[in-house]
Amino acid sequence: MLFIDVDNFYHILYNKSEKLSIMYKQVGKRGRIYSIILLFLLVLCCGCRGKTGVVLSTALSPVPGISGQGEALPECNTPYTVGYPNRDGTYSLYIFSSPVQYPTGDGYAVIDNTVVASGKEGFAYENKANEIKAYFPPSLSEYFRVEKGEAWIEFKPCGDWSGFSEAKDTPYVNMYGDTVSAVLYEGTALDMVFYPTKAGIQAELVLKKCPEENTLDFCVRTNDASYIDRQNGYIVFRDGDDIQSVVRQPLLRHHPDKAFDVTTDVSILYKADGQHVQLLMDEAVLRGAVYPVKLDPSFEIYTEKIPDSSVYSEFDTNAYLRHYEVVGHHPALGEGWTYVRFRLNTYFHAAPADILSAEYCVRELYTSGAVKTAFYKPLYQWNSQSVVWSDRVPEDKRVSAKSRTQASVRAYDITEFVRDCVEFYSWETELMGLLLKAEEDEGFRIFASSDHALYSPYVVVRLKTRPESLERTEAGSPDGGF
Repeated sequence: MLFIDVDNFYHILYNKSEKLSIMYKQVGKRGRIYSIILLFLLVLCCGCRGKTGVVLSTALSPVPGISGQGEALPECNTPYTVGYPNRDGTYSLYIFSSPVQYPTGDGYAVIDNTVVASGKEGFAYENKANEIKAYFPPSLSEYFRVEKGEAWIEFKPCGDWSGFSEAKDTPYVNMYGDTVSAVLYEGTALDMVFYPTKAGIQAELVLKKCPEENTLDFCVRTNDASYIDRQNGYIVFRDGDDIQSVVRQPLLRHHPDKAFDVTTDVSILYKADGQHVQLLMDEAVLRGAVYPVKLDPSFEIYTEKIPDSSVYSEFDTNAYLRHYEVVGHHPALGEGWTYVRFRLNTYFHAAPADILSAEYCVRELYTSGAVKTAFYKPLYQWNSQSVVWSDRVPEDKRVSAKSRTQASVRAYDITEFVRDCVEFYSWETELMGLLLKAEEDEGFRIFASSDHALYSPYVVVRLKTRPESLERTEAGSPDGGF
């Protein structure tokens, strides 16, 4: 049984507040007891709820603290930006690496990935609100569909899935520990879960026991005439020179206390029933796994993003469209560096003194040990679509090693860098970007890249004055041709 000195406890809690000190004198001992009980119950409820208490239905849901910002600033609405007033009279501008809003005809609205009943013939469910539509069939024998305008991609798991349940919409705790609005198809040895993302559909394949085969095929058809399969973690479908859709390599969660496995291959095969995307899992990993095992391939319409790209000492291939990035020393990939660019001058004009703080925020998917990471200026320009380890751009001076973590999001202080970018309204510093690397020879961090389906990196800038109206200019190309 827990015994509490009521008067002493209440006094400790409220003695720093003049208003609450008066309350302490007025409510009496019985009132103080009731208030402590209420406080205890609130703390207990909050502790039980955890990070999976809220469904990640909107594109802004994974962003810590953004829901409590109040009413958004309409002049800051673009596909990549939102802005809010702060309680202290300052303003926060969020600049995302991939779209979090979609055009509505009279402005923009936040992408809402809640699963709702579908009005499209042949489908059971769809995403609630986005210009990229995701459709979910009533059974696994039929195709899923992602479309935007004339671009589309359809897929379904190949084989006989008659033993699986019909589609059921449900909150689902994904392999990263967050609850998403999803569609579930239950089986005996395997569950298949699919949920809408900002640009398409994320699958999570839940292996309940070690499978007899280490491959799983998806039948895929698109409106695109050609594909590129470079064995670099994704497959690109093109219509001429334009990328239309992407299938991304899954991470594989095989143990609750170990890093995601990054060795699952994704490739194109041609079989009697058409074009297949095949997932090839490591047999040794599956044999040594703690079940259930989860892996998360994604099927998306390509969307423009702010470029980032990683290079690895044991994987000398460009990784531009991978949905994760490894920084540090990884047992399979070797040493990993990540290059990132920003879109700052495109979205706001400010004097350096007007910028109170700026942070680069990225979702941390896994950390090995307490490895320290820091941002550096690259020595010279780099190309996100071609950079590899053997031709990597070395670091110049360190920009920032100061960081903090909130709700699995690591925030790096890049205030001085942002001030430098806006000081002369010059694109040179901005396009050079930054290099993120480990400062130690052991350990690594796995981050979500700009291409991650759920967790888009972003920069949050706190300003003294209200941001100006944001208009994209041709000069503000997100990658400046790089």
